[in-house]
Amino acid sequence: AVGGTLAANRFHINNRPAYTSMYVLNVAGTGAGKGAAIDFINAFFGPNGAGANPDFRLLGLSNYSSDVAMINDLPKKRTRLDVIDEFGQVFKGLAAKGDHKSTVGEALKVIFSAKAYLNGHYTKTSGWVGRCVTPSVSLLGTIQPETLMSNSSPEVLFDGFMGRFLYFMENFNANWTGNHLSGGLERGVLDHISSACFEVYPENPQIELDMVGNLIEDVGERHYKRTELKYAPGY
Repeated sequence: AVGGTLAANRFHINNRPAYTSMYVLNVAGTGAGKGAAIDFINAFFGPNGAGANPDFRLLGLSNYSSDVAMINDLPKKRTRLDVIDEFGQVFKGLAAKGDHKSTVGEALKVIFSAKAYLNGHYTKTSGWVGRCVTPSVSLLGTIQPETLMSNSSPEVLFDGFMGRFLYFMENFNANWTGNHLSGGLERGVLDHISSACFEVYPENPQIELDMVGNLIEDVGERHYKRTELKYAPGY
């Protein structure tokens, strides 16, 4: 999820912007270490880490109260990583037909599938919102196994939203180390990772503004330069 967020809208693949949206769900019980990933992300994208650079202020929402709240500021922050601790509340809403949380899932499906341009998402309270070019929203959520099981149904799991997630399950046979990131991420490690990103991405800033400084809200006839993203076979 972090890698996808860092790469989004900085590179192109075969002349198409890299969206690299990732939906990740960590499924584990209390005390299994789900919070370690969240602690790392908050530290890394925070003001003491890479977030000190405006091009790396990529933290998004920490709660989805409605589709309006989730998509309202998308034109201003087209690339972001939403970290939803206790994703179970959202999942319960998806399972309850008519619940306002179900509209969040529909909006996230629209964003995930958007190619090049998002024409917006219609909401009952605000009309069409979220109109922008090349949106790339990644999502990291955590959920208790019991919540996932008790609210699951084929309709919910395979409706096109939950099927987009990468699921990581707790390994009950893993050696317990305890106190994941106890005391927080070491400052030396945080500085090292942040510095590496600044060296890799300096020529590929987030593309948010047009040539005269206006927020990009219409693809128009503009063309943007991105470095091509390549991979070596076997890696």
